[in-house]
Amino acid sequence: MESQKLKILVVEDDLLANKMLSKILNMLNFEVFSAFDGAEGFSKYSEIKPDIIITDLNMPVMCGCELVKKIRKIDTTTPIIICTGEPVKDIYDMVIIEKPICLDTLKSKIQQILSLDNDSINNIPFAFCGENKKVI
Repeated sequence: MESQKLKILVVEDDLLANKMLSKILNMLNFEVFSAFDGAEGFSKYSEIKPDIIITDLNMPVMCGCELVKKIRKIDTTTPIIICTGEPVKDIYDMVIIEKPICLDTLKSKIQQILSLDNDSINNIPFAFCGENKKVI
């Protein structure tokens, strides 16, 4: 019997960043769903009930802060990682990763949140990364 993949929702308005992050997460054996603004992100969240959410803050239609507020009104347990280039203080006890995203940091945070096996998350190539393993 095949185990079910964990679902990650990526909410990022930058098309390239969204595709890169989604591709990397697919390589880590997650089932990835993408949205390009907070409103679409909330709709997909409601539909798929992801195991983890990764969101940008500065997006059109509905910003990441509003998305997090809406989700937290009905769900206080789904882990949320905020990826942003903006200086922010801790919001809603979320995990914050500064852009450009370092692949090692992203893998480490997901591993901590979901208590994943080291081998399953460490065996992805760095083809998407620059010299210092920045992906987005």
